[in-house]
Amino acid sequence: MLNPLQKIVVKGKEIELLLTPSLYRVCKERGWVIESSTDLADIEQAYIRLLYAAAINANNIRRFDDPSVQELDITLMDMQIWSFSNPSEFVEMIKKAIELLSGKSVEQLAKEEEKKEEKKKRGFRLSAITRLLRRS
Repeated sequence: MLNPLQKIVVKGKEIELLLTPSLYRVCKERGWVIESSTDLADIEQAYIRLLYAAAINANNIRRFDDPSVQELDITLMDMQIWSFSNPSEFVEMIKKAIELLSGKSVEQLAKEEEKKEEKKKRGFRLSAITRLLRRS
C-alpha cells in the first residue's frame, strides 16, 4: 500500500502532498472543478491542479495540528513549472495519485477499461447479428 503522504521539491523546498479524498474538499471550498477532455494537455492540467490541491490539503492539516506552521507558499504556477521541469517524477506522482484515490493501479484500471471495451464490441456484434436474423 502506498503512503498517501508524498513529497516533492518545488522551488527548492520540500512540499508535502496529501493524496486522500479530503483534497476534494479543498477543491470544493475554493470552487475548483478539476476535469478534462480526452486532450492530453487538458489531462495534464487537471493532474497539476489535483497535485496542487493535494499540497494545500497537506498544509491545511499540518496547520490544523500546529497553528504555527506557515501557510503554503507555492502557487499553481510553481506546480506547473515543477511538472514541466520534472516530467518523470510528475508521471510517477500521477500514477500514485490514481492508485491512492481509486484504490487501483493504472494497470488494473487499464485492464478494466479493456474488458469494458471488449464487452461493448461483443454486445454490438451480438445485437447486429440479432437484428440481421430478425430481418430474415
